[in-house]
Amino acid sequence: GLAFEIGTHAPDGPGCLILNSQDIRVTSAAPAENGQNSLQGTITDMERVRRGMELSIDIGAPLCAQVNETVVEALGLTVGSTVWASFKADACQFVPK
Repeated sequence: GLAFEIGTHAPDGPGCLILNSQDIRVTSAAPAENGQNSLQGTITDMERVRRGMELSIDIGAPLCAQVNETVVEALGLTVGSTVWASFKADACQFVPK
């Protein structure tokens, strides 16, 4: 039920969106930038990984974002925090069902 802007031509309809967790920007307020997907969600899990923290975010579908620990500290992120997850249209691929 979610709609995304993608950087390549793909048929409309259901499918799977594939993107790198490092291409997702996490903020506490809606970004003002255009030309990207921005979705509000809730952090459901946080796990330390080699290059920072992996955040599991419920945007109506599961999304994993990898961020630097300084972002987590600066925004005061915890499980249950409401965040905005943003990524550029050309950072994702769509695989139709």
